Amino acid sequence: MSALFSRLGDVLRDCVFWGQPRSGSRALAYLALTLAVAAGLAPRSFRIDEPMHVDSHAVLSLDLAMSWALCGQPYHASVRNVAFQFVAADSLRSLPMRQVVERLSGSVARYCAQLTPASNNENALMLLEAAILRIHPDISLAQMGSVLHAIRIVALLGFVLLILELGGSLLLALGTVLAGLGLLVWLRAALFAQYPFLFEIALVGATLYGFAWHRRWAESATGAVLVAVVAGLLSAFMLNLRTSYTPIVLAQFAGFVTLACCSRFAGHGISRRRRAVLLVAGFAVAVGAFHYTLIARHFPEAAAHGQHHSISHPLVLALAAPPNALSQELGISWLDAVGAEKALSVDPEAEYLGPRYDAALLRYYTSLWRSRPLEMLDVYRLKFASVGPDMITALRTTTLFSGLPASALLAPLSWLPSGLWLLAVYLAIAGATLIHLVRSGSATAFVALLLSTAAVLAQAEAGVIYSLWVPNYHGYLAFAAIFLSLVGAQIGMNRLPVVWSRMRSWWLVEAARREVQLFLGLSPPRPFALSRLLGQLVVLAVLAGLTMPAGLRGIERTLTADRQAAAAVDVALCWALCGLGPARHPEIPVASAAVLGRDRQLAPLRALAIDQAGSVGAYCAAAGDRLSHGGALVAVQALLLHVRPGLTPAGLGKSLHYLRLGAILTAGAILVALGFSPAFVYAATYANLWVLAELGGHLFASEAFAPVLLLLSVVLCGWAAVGGCWRTNGLAAGFGAIAGGWFTGLLLTVPGVAWPLSALLAVTAFRLASACVPAARASRAWSMAAAAAGTGVIVATAAWLAGLPGEIPEPLATQLPSALERMIFAGAAGAAVVVGWRWQRRSAAALPFVAACLAVAVAAIPIGPLTTGGVPLVDGMIGTMMLSLFALLALQEAAGKLVKE
Repeated sequence: MSALFSRLGDVLRDCVFWGQPRSGSRALAYLALTLAVAAGLAPRSFRIDEPMHVDSHAVLSLDLAMSWALCGQPYHASVRNVAFQFVAADSLRSLPMRQVVERLSGSVARYCAQLTPASNNENALMLLEAAILRIHPDISLAQMGSVLHAIRIVALLGFVLLILELGGSLLLALGTVLAGLGLLVWLRAALFAQYPFLFEIALVGATLYGFAWHRRWAESATGAVLVAVVAGLLSAFMLNLRTSYTPIVLAQFAGFVTLACCSRFAGHGISRRRRAVLLVAGFAVAVGAFHYTLIARHFPEAAAHGQHHSISHPLVLALAAPPNALSQELGISWLDAVGAEKALSVDPEAEYLGPRYDAALLRYYTSLWRSRPLEMLDVYRLKFASVGPDMITALRTTTLFSGLPASALLAPLSWLPSGLWLLAVYLAIAGATLIHLVRSGSATAFVALLLSTAAVLAQAEAGVIYSLWVPNYHGYLAFAAIFLSLVGAQIGMNRLPVVWSRMRSWWLVEAARREVQLFLGLSPPRPFALSRLLGQLVVLAVLAGLTMPAGLRGIERTLTADRQAAAAVDVALCWALCGLGPARHPEIPVASAAVLGRDRQLAPLRALAIDQAGSVGAYCAAAGDRLSHGGALVAVQALLLHVRPGLTPAGLGKSLHYLRLGAILTAGAILVALGFSPAFVYAATYANLWVLAELGGHLFASEAFAPVLLLLSVVLCGWAAVGGCWRTNGLAAGFGAIAGGWFTGLLLTVPGVAWPLSALLAVTAFRLASACVPAARASRAWSMAAAAAGTGVIVATAAWLAGLPGEIPEPLATQLPSALERMIFAGAAGAAVVVGWRWQRRSAAALPFVAACLAVAVAAIPIGPLTTGGVPLVDGMIGTMMLSLFALLALQEAAGKLVKE
């Protein structure tokens, strides 16, 4: 058992804290657990079914991929532009792409014969789609989107696996997965474009180099060559995916080479110089082979200059993002036609995206720096300041990041006034991780350095190019903001035990620690004292007032259209105004009339009676001589109306609700005095108030008092049993009589399901007192006699009610015979269960709760419809209250055992 608790403690620590590096198998197990939790929190994020949208690069990439895969002709496009048909006709995306080609062209051979040479920049997406089509020729467009989405998820999970192997917590891994999935869902409109891949470019590099450094893959010559080749192929793919990310790709490789060959933490395999030569040469050969084999060798000669994305084109157009005085004066906006116009103004032969286009725009751009340097500086100051704030606001307000508290997590970044401050934060993080890496050489610091450096370069690229927040362009910036915030929270979590250990020596903190342990029930309870009981009542009331929703504390409801509840209010009003007692029933239904209009809810009941009868005397004279069933609730309402003659229907409902609320708080304070932890009692109080809120539509119905009175009955019986209320025979007999009267009043007040529960609780509580807690001077015989007397009072009352079927509510009259049989069964079963539980647990305080759970189970036996005047069945609410108390009790005992272990 101790080994099991030790392993469970290790798992709990791994869930919260960043610890030592783990084995690959343990990291894989944690990854599976993280993936399962993420699937439960965001199940729809793992599959995106989105039609293809108009994106010239994505459409052309798919067209080139189809021609290469189906016809073996690279860099050719169809004359009919087959790929664009998927945008125009959404019904085609569920058909195999080969079948669509045959439908539009007649056959695959005819489609291949109509191909013409074509080119596209940034061809990695086309190469990936062509490979998928070669592997699965009959794939549909919808399936192609699912495969692309799955590849992105696999890349994300590879990075999360690295985090877990380096010692990252499961919460950090879960937050990373949810952040990545949220970004992929956010970019779902670009499912077939390269944009969802952009934020993963830095993650793939960090994953490869992080594993290579952590596992020392490059220490041998073979390992260095393999790492270099894989890094070169991935880098070439990423360079052809987004040209502007070239600095990030090269910086990550340069960082790995520097660490593996020039640092004092380099391995002791091959020499450092040889390792550096192998890494750089293998990387260069792999990049060159990828580019030549898959792109340059097949690219049309006339378009050889367009193998990569133009650099000067976005550089010039970006002067207008955000709009400023200089861009408006020069007529620059984010439109391709503007770039063509500016290139022709410098070189009349510089056609759009032609061989001379980039050079012409670059001359135009440099001329602006020569002629207007101060204005250009002001433009870039504005651009760099604009990158970031809008993104942070969008991330904090989006609902895509399921399970991730993005608003609270990104709150510190939202305080930064501009993007320049965000860039400074990234630079500070990169500097701090570099210092830590130089001192320790840890793989964690190296991965953090790679990611923070990528964030600096991506922030700078956004400041130079497009400075307005666009998810398609700035995906990695969004991911970096969330992930680095998660890492910051993880660092703070790891520092908490250190800070706590340093603060424990302070006497105030030590006292607070003891109080917290006592509050959570992790320390032995203090001896019972009346002052502590009153103090806990005040504390519970304050906690309920400060932390619980207003809908659970107060109640704002109208009088429910309940015939019996309205009749009880009328009897109470007649009793209070006329002093005739509960045997006289008023013939003028004041409460029933108050149901008809909300305007009467705020009028005093006395005024309503005078308004309908003409005077108090006329109202009292109209009272009839017939028995009215209402129980103790009528007396309580009459007392409230007598004390406050001006009470309105709404005020009477609030008063009854506050009585129930006070009973719940009193029961909680007694539980604390019995030894239950305040945390348990507070949770139970919260659940009980929720039950009251669910029954709030029946403010005046007696059924709304059933859960509260039963709770108070259980607590009082437990208090009597534990506190030893009877130390003499006289006290035992007195307690039996009082208990019998209490449960009789409960029976009269709450007809239906409440009274068999009351009988069962009486029997089990008295059995507990007589058999489990014998008093010093009280004989067992007297205790048993007291129990029998109390139970006898209840049975006699039930029999008396059974003999008056015409004078009590019909549902109660028809249910009494079956309910009497059930009460006898409940008494026997309750005694057996209580004795068995006492023998096993020897916990007197827990026994009443066991009895309550058994009572709920017995009361749930169907004996017909138990509804009165439209008031719904309250068995569910009673069961919820009692079973939640018992579950919380078990949770408290488990927590105490865990801490003790």
